[in-house]
Formats: sequence, C-alpha cells, structure tokens
Amino acid sequence: MSDSSASRVPAWLQPLLWPVIALTALLLFNLLFTEGFAHIEIRDGHFYGSLVDVLKQASRVMLVSLG
Repeated sequence: MSDSSASRVPAWLQPLLWPVIALTALLLFNLLFTEGFAHIEIRDGHFYGSLVDVLKQASRVMLVSLG
C-alpha cells in the first residue's frame, strides 16, 4: 500500500521542499522582527533595501552552485 501523504507532493518537488520551507521561515521571521526589512526604495533608477541586498548576494551563490 502506498502512503497517501507522499502522493500529495510531486516527485520533482520533494528534494526542494525543506529548503523552501526553511527559506520561507527565515524571510517571515525577518519581515516580522526586523524593522525596515521589507522597505525598498528607488534612487537614481536603482533599487535599494535589505531584500535587494539579499537577492544580490544570493544570485552569486546560485550561479556558482549551478556551475
């Protein structure tokens, strides 16, 4: 007999499930407890803010990990 909970999550998503949950939890924690974390402003046509910095730093790591 097959487990009904295993069939709810697609097979391609199972390896990504816990990292996505952890990332979501970290972002929610920072949104709730860090003042100004979600504040983004545009100066001279460029985006500035904590979320933008997180994405800039993460993009480098993602590119290296893909290689």
